[in-house]
Amino acid sequence: MGGFFKAALWVYTPAATVLQLGAFKTGATDAAAGVTSYNTQAGWNKLEWGPYEHTDAAITMLGLEQPNQDAVTLASTLYIDDILIEGANVGEPEDNSPPAPTPTPKTTKEAILQEIEENWRSMGYTSKPTKYMALTYDDGPTEKSLDLMDALAAKRVKATFFLIGSRIAGKESVVRAMRDGGYELGNHSYTHPSSGTMNKITQAEMEEEIQQCTDAIYAAANSDGRPVTPKFFRAPNVVHKEPILLACAAKGLPLIAGHSTKDYTGGTNAGSPQSIAAEQINNAKEWQIALSHDPWSGNSSNILAAVPLMVDELRAKGYYLLTLSEMLLMKGGAAVNGQVYQDFADIYTPVTARPAAPPPLTSVSAAENRITVIWQAAEEARKYRYAYSTENTDPAAPGAWTETESLFANIDGLVINTVYYVWVRSGNELGWSDNASCASVTTAAQTFTKLKENTFDNLSVFRVTDNPPYNGAVYNYQLGGDSGPKLALSNEQDHTTGSGQSLKWSGRKYKYQRVKLDSFFTAADLGRTFKITVWVYTDTAAKIQVGAYRISGTTASPEESGAALGPESFSLSTGWNEVLFTYVHGDLTATQLGFEQPESASSVVSTFYFDDITVTASEIGETAIKNIVFDDLEVFAMTKNPPDTNNGNWVINDWQGGGGTAESNAALSAEKDHTTGAGKSLKFFNRTDKSYRIKFDKMFTPADLGSIFNASMWVYTDTATWIQLTVYRVSGLSYTSGKGGSDSIERSLFRVEPGWNELVWRGYVHNEIEGTQLGIEQQGAETAVGTLYIDDLLLTKNTAVLF
Repeated sequence: MGGFFKAALWVYTPAATVLQLGAFKTGATDAAAGVTSYNTQAGWNKLEWGPYEHTDAAITMLGLEQPNQDAVTLASTLYIDDILIEGANVGEPEDNSPPAPTPTPKTTKEAILQEIEENWRSMGYTSKPTKYMALTYDDGPTEKSLDLMDALAAKRVKATFFLIGSRIAGKESVVRAMRDGGYELGNHSYTHPSSGTMNKITQAEMEEEIQQCTDAIYAAANSDGRPVTPKFFRAPNVVHKEPILLACAAKGLPLIAGHSTKDYTGGTNAGSPQSIAAEQINNAKEWQIALSHDPWSGNSSNILAAVPLMVDELRAKGYYLLTLSEMLLMKGGAAVNGQVYQDFADIYTPVTARPAAPPPLTSVSAAENRITVIWQAAEEARKYRYAYSTENTDPAAPGAWTETESLFANIDGLVINTVYYVWVRSGNELGWSDNASCASVTTAAQTFTKLKENTFDNLSVFRVTDNPPYNGAVYNYQLGGDSGPKLALSNEQDHTTGSGQSLKWSGRKYKYQRVKLDSFFTAADLGRTFKITVWVYTDTAAKIQVGAYRISGTTASPEESGAALGPESFSLSTGWNEVLFTYVHGDLTATQLGFEQPESASSVVSTFYFDDITVTASEIGETAIKNIVFDDLEVFAMTKNPPDTNNGNWVINDWQGGGGTAESNAALSAEKDHTTGAGKSLKFFNRTDKSYRIKFDKMFTPADLGSIFNASMWVYTDTATWIQLTVYRVSGLSYTSGKGGSDSIERSLFRVEPGWNELVWRGYVHNEIEGTQLGIEQQGAETAVGTLYIDDLLLTKNTAVLF
């Protein structure tokens, strides 16, 4: 006596009725105390009773009955399940027994199946669930984390929490509560860098973010001797640049993406409980990973209220909700470290036996100083040993090859590996050698034409100027990073004859001071592969970086002022060094070739000499990949299903909206036509917001990785505005750059006038496997244009690419 009690139980009734719980005396026919009535519905109902203060020793039983009311229909049959009674005694000795053990996570598929068998009826399922999904929550721990756990516990759901390491201090007890509640803990970085930072983060910086977060989670859970080490990583802003993938591979973690509930919009536009839940309910598929957020101050109540709505509807669809580790057990496979998972549909059973030979090579592509090798395969990631050469030499030549071992990871059925520091001196191609155990380099068939050459010996005057080339200087030169260094012709060092001239760059004090050759790349060069040879003299061992730059006064890359596009670092020895820079030109505004020292340089070199600059470039050819004129279409519909041939008419899988675009906002129209004037175009109307966009799906495939594309599209508008062509990921994800929101890197902006305008985007280098869509929006425009007409969309692929 003197204690307080609570109870909960599940009751199944075939029809709606009234039930009551109460405390009874032994042998008594009436409830003695603490009676609570419940209006129940047909099916399973959870009844929660108490708190009840126990003050009568004669009361020993908890009872369930129907009240004595004439209006209540007798329920002839009731099912009772999962009775839970909790009590807190008053005035009794303190319980110093050890804490209850942590709920044991299910570690086998059989254990999960048994759990389902025992609990599916009490969880409200009408039939045994056979499909699986995972709920995940980012950005905790927060002040509302315990409330979220209560909401999940009320529905008897386990989830995975991706925690930010820097938020754990002061909330260690919350981390332990997550662990004790049977939830899984994942790594979401230590500081949660911004999207801009994530897009330029180095592998070393990312590894430190991951390790610090893992350490913080481990320490918080280990304070009572039961540590937790995260098994999964989710990148802040779901950015999956190459350094992030490599960092995760090094740290032994798979990358988890998932389908967002869009609960993160702030202010008055915060997602309602219904819209948050509907995002997962309407897009539910087996093995899906739901991405939501730990309740935050701007939307905590909606996120919490969405939990029961989402869980109930997903259960009604037959989904059983698991942690990520449990879902992998049910799938019967393993996640590959350093690989991105939008869901677990493509998880495969690991291959235990090493194959006798690597899988067949299907394509080779390149970007900057990297060669990406792609094999079609459905096997686990593994390391292969291969050889490569910096020259086009016989694979059997002794000493000509360097052996290495690298991890080949499976992404969407493709095995992808990036091989660093392989020069493509003669347009080389990477392939397997005859013994099928290592890779070889062979010469690719490609024509390169000399465009420019500068020996400096034929110049009498050299100036740093923004004006047209002076006195046959071929290029103009600009200084960047700092105005301290000086450029001048010099006969102190000469590579060609020993008695000629070179370009002396002196007075350098900082690594970031750079010299840039202006008017180097032009619009006509978009899509070309350049091979640039320059001889560099230094009187001490040093490092130098070569890259493409935008002009002074503007950003030098899409992300950061002063940064280079396609940069490549070279180690120099004392004396003259030949530097070969290979670059695919894909940015209209990058007109300069520049030199500086990389951040990795150990010291600043005060003086460099440049000589004998030679520039060769590939010839440009192209072939049509997609050609959509709309005149030959009978139906144009918004769909995520496979392409509808419509009696032979291709509907391009068709399109997806973005930024709020509705399905009704696009349709075939005969009002405007660019081709014949009497055909059809795509009318994009009812636009009230600049962010409304239309995206053509499946324009790029994994086989296009490393290829260079040109895109053109005709757009009709009644008013002058700005239109942007952009490559996107599929609906629900961020742009191909990996940035969230409306930020994009892979884009081209156009000023259009009233009437028909041709938008031509040349030199897009496709290096993002998830970037499958090409679309338009009004980025940079002052006001939204209500109606746009789109016609004659042509996508071509360059045939004279690097490989």
